[in-house]
Amino acid sequence: MEYLNGASTDSGEVERARGRVLGQLIGDGGLTTGSHIYLFSKTTDLIDSHIAAVSAGFDNMNFRHYTGTRDVLRVRSCGERGNAGNNLLRWLRDLGLKSATGGANSHQKYIPERYKSAPVDVLRALVAGLWDTDGTVGAVPKGKSWSFNSSYRTVSLQLAQDVEFVLRRLGLTCHRTRNVDSSGNVSYIVNVSDAVAFAAQFDRLLHHTRKAERIAIILGTAPSVTRARGGGSHFPIPVLKAAVKEAQFPLRWLGKVGIERTILNTNAYAGRDVLSRVAKATGSERIATFTNVRWVRVTAQEQAGATPSYHITVDGIHSFIANDLVVKSSVLVSK
Repeated sequence: MEYLNGASTDSGEVERARGRVLGQLIGDGGLTTGSHIYLFSKTTDLIDSHIAAVSAGFDNMNFRHYTGTRDVLRVRSCGERGNAGNNLLRWLRDLGLKSATGGANSHQKYIPERYKSAPVDVLRALVAGLWDTDGTVGAVPKGKSWSFNSSYRTVSLQLAQDVEFVLRRLGLTCHRTRNVDSSGNVSYIVNVSDAVAFAAQFDRLLHHTRKAERIAIILGTAPSVTRARGGGSHFPIPVLKAAVKEAQFPLRWLGKVGIERTILNTNAYAGRDVLSRVAKATGSERIATFTNVRWVRVTAQEQAGATPSYHITVDGIHSFIANDLVVKSSVLVSK
């Protein structure tokens, strides 16, 4: 199956399952030994998730279970007729992650190009597989508030760059740091800037029990304005802040009208209630119109054929209306 500009003629259960398998094997997969394909984990929930995803994504698969040192679990995915019938092996070789003699090691792993432009549901499944294995989700109480974080660690610079790319395709801001431990080993950490926005996108998608529980904690303790993103009313904070500045209303004055600045500084989206209060405080007719915007999910994608198109850049917030649709960051699709 090929992907073109994020569209797909078939992004159903099979492709989502394959996206999850890919994320899991990039994260904690063993691909270097001959034709063998392993997933390593200390938790049975991830082993079960991997077996279910492989079974849903590939026909005629068998599995062998092992327990290693320190109780590390290992499952090997095999074809019913050996390597000749191993559809997962054939797929990984097609992606370039396996070869006739072995496969990518931890320093060589990456996200294949075709999956960097996959449909959003497949991309989320892939990222969920990555986070289930090598990602972190943190929810730590601090007095009367909470501290949230979400990050991904890898020793592959290419993979770190790829993770940055796919997170930004999902609308999540992030930054990468380089870490060197006491032994001189280098790793790269991709930090998600808004852990609440990450949790909202991956609620019920992570299969690692503890990480899924932390996402539930984040969504249960975060301000209701952020949780509203899961419904039909949510508005990008950067767009709102730009409109406030356009109205020549200092952001620091919002506290005087009962709107905490942390809402605009720590959240990615605002609900209709905040929009209404900001519109009233600033007297901005433009912000008032935002309260009538209804944000809905794309339910289907259809190939429309190849036709000439034009890319434009606008001043300010880089969003504009085209054919009654809000267009933003379309350059990410073309890269």
